[in-house]
Amino acid sequence: MGIVRRERGPDAGSGRFPLLVQFAPRRTPMTETSVTVVRCGRCGRSSGLTLDGGRFWCARCQDWAALAAERVCAAAVDREGPEARLVPVPPQFPRRQPLRVPPGWLVRYNQFYEVDPGPDWLTLEDQLQATHEGRGRMVDVDWRRDDDSPDGTYRVVVHAGDFRGDRLHTFRSPDRLAVVAEVERVFALVEVGRM
Repeated sequence: MGIVRRERGPDAGSGRFPLLVQFAPRRTPMTETSVTVVRCGRCGRSSGLTLDGGRFWCARCQDWAALAAERVCAAAVDREGPEARLVPVPPQFPRRQPLRVPPGWLVRYNQFYEVDPGPDWLTLEDQLQATHEGRGRMVDVDWRRDDDSPDGTYRVVVHAGDFRGDRLHTFRSPDRLAVVAEVERVFALVEVGRM
């Protein structure tokens, strides 16, 4: 949960003050910045709300407001200019790598991101796992650093059944786009029964 920040307006001495409510941005690996907008439930406006004695007064309706709240994702409050407004916030984390997945495949987990690993990027070892129950195949994509590849390399492994089954195919490359092409090629070959 975020923190409500209240800011006093020009009539701060009266004990009444316009209320700008912004929940503090929450940034976790899979969430985006969000803002909660509080509006008058009758007129739908947020600019004329004033907090007075624990209740909200709506300047437009000239009555105590019944509040409505709305969470807006990927947004922040821009206070530049005459009025505060919501502006889009670009994602702070990379998107998952787009893949063409044919019918019959079940993606068990996907931590394969649209970013090339580097020294400033903490890369998860297990990237992607998909199974094709009809063909009895499992595709596993991981990222490893070892003596052979100190900068790291992707590995695509196709197993018969699951991890305990025979290794049918292995592909290694430090290039993410080459791995994308190989995964899509393997998906297609398994789908038509050629692997």
